[in-house]
Amino acid sequence: MRDFRNQIARGFSPYLPGEQPQGAGWVKLNTNENPYPPSAKVLQALGQSAEHPDLLRKYPHPFSESLKELIAQHYKIPADFVTIFNGSDEALAVICRCVLDAKDDAAYAAVSYSLYPVLIEQAGGHPQPVPMHNSDGLTLRIDQNALREHTARLKFLTNPNAPTGEFLENDKVVQLLNNTESLWVVDEAYHEFTRKPSMATLVSDYENLIVVRTFSKSHSLAGLRVGYTICGNTFVNAALNAFKDSYNLDSIACRLASAAILDAEYTQSTVEKIIASRETLLQKLSDLQFSVLPSSANFLLAKPPASISAEDLYLKLKENKILIRYFKNSEVSEFVRITIGTEEENTQLLSAIKKIINGSNG
Repeated sequence: MRDFRNQIARGFSPYLPGEQPQGAGWVKLNTNENPYPPSAKVLQALGQSAEHPDLLRKYPHPFSESLKELIAQHYKIPADFVTIFNGSDEALAVICRCVLDAKDDAAYAAVSYSLYPVLIEQAGGHPQPVPMHNSDGLTLRIDQNALREHTARLKFLTNPNAPTGEFLENDKVVQLLNNTESLWVVDEAYHEFTRKPSMATLVSDYENLIVVRTFSKSHSLAGLRVGYTICGNTFVNAALNAFKDSYNLDSIACRLASAAILDAEYTQSTVEKIIASRETLLQKLSDLQFSVLPSSANFLLAKPPASISAEDLYLKLKENKILIRYFKNSEVSEFVRITIGTEEENTQLLSAIKKIINGSNG
């Protein structure tokens, strides 16, 4: 059989997403989804969409102008700064395609979103993972100096970082942006869980900054696939609009995302519940002798006690129909990542962990 793949495809290793279980009864804490339903206004907009068959018959607006305007109003920025994408992953892919020339370097923290090297390679670039370092007795910290000093054309900063949960205040991010020729992508997928201002408010001041956001986490719309970029660089924005798919966001997704951003009160209420549950779960895992990294996101990275390995804990929880994330053959292979669930789900998780640990000790 003839192999028609190009050189990139022949050496390509795809991104491995979190497991999506089939059937009912699972406690799913492995892909950082919001455990609470979308706003009632989103569900209302979904029901009303059935009354407008033209939403399906006709093509959507190619630039999702109505949603762009709402996002721009939210951040008090010009609408031209906003580009809408089919999830933030599409935004990241398009950035790589329109910024990187063949053989260009693109840098990122070695322990961060594992999709980055995949997208960099797809665009013909060279992934450049920057090693983590220890600081203040904490492991797996972003090496800000090394990342800033790297000569890569494109740099990614996940903030808060995934899977570690580390958050850099805006003044720290600004220090990275200054005195550099690189274009920085600040990926704020989990930013609402920090209670801090977004870097989106600073894009007018930095021509080398793209902020990437998503509706997947705080708005409970991971299944809808809506993301966006915010950037003040005219050339970059023109390229993003030229490289994205012509009709990349469907009409119904645009309507539902618009309803979500208008219900800020509901979004904030679910965010606060998740933050409170995060701190409670962190303490209870620590009481069980887990080593838990401080997190500003909707998940925790935790190292189990010496009596059980991370992989064994992951497998035994799966036997109990509880899914968490385990990154085998990685720098965090001694850890598990646990998405914050509802109080009921977190209680079920802790109960199962206690039984597993007691069994491993007995």
